[in-house]
Amino acid sequence: MKTADYGNGPETPWVIGGNGLVLGKSCLRNMANPKQGLDGEDNQPDTYEGMYWNDRDKYNMMGVQNKFYYLLCEGGKGTNDKGTDYDMTGIGIEKGMQIAYLTLTKYCSPESDYSNIRDSWLKAAQELYGENGAETQAVANAWTAVGINGSVPTGIDTLCAGSTQGSHSSAWFTIDGRRLDAQPTQKGVYIYHGKKIVR
Repeated sequence: MKTADYGNGPETPWVIGGNGLVLGKSCLRNMANPKQGLDGEDNQPDTYEGMYWNDRDKYNMMGVQNKFYYLLCEGGKGTNDKGTDYDMTGIGIEKGMQIAYLTLTKYCSPESDYSNIRDSWLKAAQELYGENGAETQAVANAWTAVGINGSVPTGIDTLCAGSTQGSHSSAWFTIDGRRLDAQPTQKGVYIYHGKKIVR
């Protein structure tokens, strides 16, 4: 979709949305600038809990991860809605795609949300490029740029700490940080109330 021309021209290659191609309209979303509503669509946030944030609308909240991915690939400089300055270099779309694929196929689940999605991206980057790799640091920097901070995950202790925060204290997590809807039905090692539990 990045390389398709939706009527916005090559100067805006990060616009997405099927209607642009099928109906000859502009586009639905701009990953580089989610706040720019396109084709009559509502503006989206580019910062977690920032301007235009609506946690009751999953399509609204995708703007944050769209901006994260754009920054990861292309880099950028600015100040987010929380007043955090960022100036980062992108890793290119090829490496970005590799990390995205591993994140979505190994570390995320349909239950993933912004409480654990950052760690999922970092784990995928670490697996591909190492804990101290420039690509892993770029993932951390891009999440900070969109208002989601934290340290690079280092294992079970980090997951235990993360699973005890806020309303997620009673949730079950897999060992790799994925949140479950209910109690696990398979034997394994899980995290519950911040403790490692073997079932």
